Amino acid sequence: MDDRFEQIHTGGRALAVYRNRPRNLYEALARTASHYPDRVAIIANDQRLTYRELLQRVDRLSEHLVHTFRLRKCDRIGLLFPNAVPFCELLLASAKTGVIAVLLNTKLTHHELSYNIGHSGCTALFYDAAYKEKLEQLKALFPQMLFIVSGGDGAGQVGEAAFESAVSSDMPLTVTGSVDENHPCYLMYTSGTTGTPKGALAVHRNVIHSAMNYIRVCGTTSEDTTLIAIPLFHVTGLIGQFIHMLMTGGTSVLLREYRTDDFIRTAIRHRVTFMFNVPSIYNLLLLRQESERIDSLRVALYGGEPMSPATIAKLCALFPSLTLANAYGATETSSPATIMPFGWRNDKIRSVGKPVPGADIRIMKENGEPCRTDEVGELWISGAMVISEYWSNDEANRNAFADGFWKSGDMAMMDNDGYVYIMDRKKDIINRGGEKIYSVEIETVLAGHPDLAEAAVVGVQDDIFGEQVKAYVVPKSGHTPDGEAIRAFVRTYLAEYKVPKFIEFVSAIPRNPGGKTLKQMLRGGNSGGTGCGGTATNDE
Repeated sequence: MDDRFEQIHTGGRALAVYRNRPRNLYEALARTASHYPDRVAIIANDQRLTYRELLQRVDRLSEHLVHTFRLRKCDRIGLLFPNAVPFCELLLASAKTGVIAVLLNTKLTHHELSYNIGHSGCTALFYDAAYKEKLEQLKALFPQMLFIVSGGDGAGQVGEAAFESAVSSDMPLTVTGSVDENHPCYLMYTSGTTGTPKGALAVHRNVIHSAMNYIRVCGTTSEDTTLIAIPLFHVTGLIGQFIHMLMTGGTSVLLREYRTDDFIRTAIRHRVTFMFNVPSIYNLLLLRQESERIDSLRVALYGGEPMSPATIAKLCALFPSLTLANAYGATETSSPATIMPFGWRNDKIRSVGKPVPGADIRIMKENGEPCRTDEVGELWISGAMVISEYWSNDEANRNAFADGFWKSGDMAMMDNDGYVYIMDRKKDIINRGGEKIYSVEIETVLAGHPDLAEAAVVGVQDDIFGEQVKAYVVPKSGHTPDGEAIRAFVRTYLAEYKVPKFIEFVSAIPRNPGGKTLKQMLRGGNSGGTGCGGTATNDE
């Protein structure tokens, strides 16, 4: 074993972990603040916080979580924020107090949010004022829950308490921050194959180990700056960028939302050196003129979906000194499970790289036996960065975890050099710009449409986002539904990115003798129906 690692036993499994690791996320912040107190930790619009200032604000906020809001260790609090300073401060204060942060996707409707909030049993919900209208509906559903708003008119008002005063007031510090590395850090909900979201429960060791892997593989230092446009409620933005920079003393520049022009201007202004984006963002950047290139860029990772060889070639031509590398991971692996070694050969262009330090990756047959080299099977992953359970979901835990491994559901193979290749994935998953969409969610909503007899949903290729959502629908006899009306119906229940961009009316959904939908035929366009295309949108 590498002498930077030691072996521990927890939960009945042996794990290789970094010897010098912090034991929780708050300790990681305190370490960095002691080494780099005056370095800028976060930039958001005109606000700049050094590590000394960030630590002070987190300490004060921790006191308020315990003494003002009466939160206790293991209580769950929902965070509904764009990429903003309060999200970062609340996550770190939760880490100090032992409260479990429930990271909520701001794109979800109140119907979807209500499940995540109710299933996790949130005691309080902290949210940005931009989502005030959405929260009014949630308040009616959860009348006993405490709601704390940040920003907007009357910023932070909760009775007489204000969020900004919580992070700026002077008060005695009594919360010690002695949280064990096996203690839960956050809950992040991911869609389930049955349509019911699953709460991935990450402990502090998962998060810390994953961030340390990024530092080791990417060689990042306190001199690095990253621009975070991917939402912080996803592991890529949260761990691959923010916590990664937090642990090395680098700077995180936050964008509330992605806009190509803003992204380029901000990256140039702050001389960004490190990026981690889905390929669709790099595709949008390439649409801009070469004169707007980001000359300071040193390392760029991509993941969440495949990147075309043409895009890779264009990026390498535009940034000759850039190190570009693929990475593969999931919510359950706390971001990366594999990263492409720097200086990779062109013959490995389709690979997602090699296992990160301390990871054990196996390709398994359906009978539970390991595959041979270059043989395709299911990708199983184990390591200190892999979660060990879903929150309050025995069935999902039985199906997804075995012998200390998380079973990804992705079909993969490994070559003689140890490079991993993702060959396919569960067919019902649609990957739109890195957002994972399960077709069963949309099919369930469409089944409730009064004018439709049945429906099937698949992903179709898209040059910018990788895939878009397409629905094949069968109208009920005597009914003539309108495509836009169907979209409006779906929009009532699901987030905008899940609404079908394309709708095709067909006379029947193709099925096998057992009644299973033949989605491969639909993906090939062999449905025999007439098209009802969606209106193209510009997501820049």
